[in-house]
Amino acid sequence: MTRVTKDYVADSQVHILEGKDIPEYATVYRIHGPFLFGTTDKFAEIVQELPSLPPIVILRLRNMTAIDATGLGAIRELSDTLHASGTNVDPVRSAPAAGGAN
Repeated sequence: MTRVTKDYVADSQVHILEGKDIPEYATVYRIHGPFLFGTTDKFAEIVQELPSLPPIVILRLRNMTAIDATGLGAIRELSDTLHASGTNVDPVRSAPAAGGAN
């Protein structure tokens, strides 16, 4: 899991977020590749940063290729933890293209 920052976007090759501003009141994390039982501990990093997180956290799932029950449970647990702290979480996947499947 990688936190998407302005520096990350600036240093990336062509990236979907290139040229887009992430507002100060939000932060974006992305899951790239499979999110299975062996990788769910990455969410501990987000929980450790909880006091300094802005009020909106976006989980970008566009490039998540697989998820198991442990991964799904970890997303639910993170969501519950963030909501309990007053932080909103929005798990997003890319929207389907107009008139067709994604």
